[in-house]
Amino acid sequence: MSKDDKILKEFTSKEYEHGWSVDFDVDQAPKGLNEDVIRLISSKRSKQENLLPMGYTDNVILKKDVMKDEFICLEDVELNLQKEIIEAREYQYNLI
Repeated sequence: MSKDDKILKEFTSKEYEHGWSVDFDVDQAPKGLNEDVIRLISSKRSKQENLLPMGYTDNVILKKDVMKDEFICLEDVELNLQKEIIEAREYQYNLI
């Protein structure tokens, strides 16, 4: 092992000593692009932007005009859903 490698290993193996650290919440996906990765990305975006799920489009009342190819958010519609469906969706969001 070279002198530089020894110094690097010694430096990186020490505990952080300056009084603070950051733990990041990280989502990891396998390398490459496949159906599962696309689903993961879509579910994260849907949750972050509060998009209306496709299964909720029946029996909704739009609160504003929607342009072609515009995403519809949950705030843009009045939902007429059963309590069980709303609870199931909240449970699903918490799993993501």
